[in-house]
Amino acid sequence: MAKTPGSERRRSLRELVLARRVPKGELITPSFLDGQTVEVCIMTVGERRDLMAQAKNDQGEADPAEIEALVVIHTACIPGTRERLFTLGDKDALIEMAATELDELAEPALRINGMAKGGVPDLETARKNSSATPSEPLITASPNGSA
Repeated sequence: MAKTPGSERRRSLRELVLARRVPKGELITPSFLDGQTVEVCIMTVGERRDLMAQAKNDQGEADPAEIEALVVIHTACIPGTRERLFTLGDKDALIEMAATELDELAEPALRINGMAKGGVPDLETARKNSSATPSEPLITASPNGSA
């Protein structure tokens, strides 16, 4: 099978995408930590999927308090290490924090992980409100027959 310029470009682009690693997060200094810095890490797609699954209640609905606590658990790290500060066992304690303090950790985490207003938690709503029907593909082929 002969290599075409399109297949070479596809392979090159594919390799570039798959070689990407999770970028560094953002350093924050919450007002309640007396100058201590926390790194808000960027999640992988798998970590974000796990977070959203953990945030659902028995009826399958996402609980905003659970999302806030879980996003902090999944993203608050010791600077430069990606070592999490919290475990799932800390969820209830985080939910019991003052909302303004938890927000200082959760808001940057939601923002840098694409979960702020209009982000991932709203993906299902966006799909429901989409004009696409189940028979319409979300990715269409280009005129040359490739995706």
